[in-house]
Amino acid sequence: MKFVSEDNGNCRVYYREEKRLYCWQLDRPGQFQFFRCSNDGEPSHEVAPPSDTPPPPQETSIGRELADFLGKRDSSPAPGHP
Repeated sequence: MKFVSEDNGNCRVYYREEKRLYCWQLDRPGQFQFFRCSNDGEPSHEVAPPSDTPPPPQETSIGRELADFLGKRDSSPAPGHP
C-alpha cells in the first residue's frame, strides 16, 4: 500500500495497491472508513482496512487526523487481549 495524496476538501487520503485505488475517508471526528475507489477517485464501496497502512505525510489537516487515527488503531490491543 503506497500513499498517493491527501484531499482535505473531501476529507480523504488516497492510497494505491498495485493498480487499485483506495481511500480513508473521515466518517466523523476521529473516525475513518476505508473504501475502494473508482479510477476517478470516488469511493465505490467500503472494504476491510489493511493492517499496514503507512501514515500520510501530514501536509494537511486530514492527513494529520488520519495519522493520529492510524496511530491509535495500531496501538490498541487486539480483540480478546488486554
